Amino acid sequence: MAQTTEVIQRAERSLNAIHSFIDDLRDLAEEWETLEEWDRVSESLYWDHMMADYLVELDGFYNSSQLTKAQQSSYCLLIRRLKEVMPIITRLNWYCPPVSLDLS
Repeated sequence: MAQTTEVIQRAERSLNAIHSFIDDLRDLAEEWETLEEWDRVSESLYWDHMMADYLVELDGFYNSSQLTKAQQSSYCLLIRRLKEVMPIITRLNWYCPPVSLDLS
């Protein structure tokens, strides 16, 4: 399927956002109990948004071959990283990624 500029830009934004969040996740988890409740709620809601919207959309782009080669690689790395941080996600009782973490 042809890659459109809009899809490429949306995918790039989503990949960057989720990768960046995962970059900070371990530090966030370490300080989780010291955060104010509204900070915890805010972080949790942002995570939910990234999983329910960004990740689901990325998965659709990936499965319909609409990502660039670099974005496909970044998506595969993202899935591996999500698998690695699942213990943290589970401990924080956050929304689990709603896509398969096993790429074919």
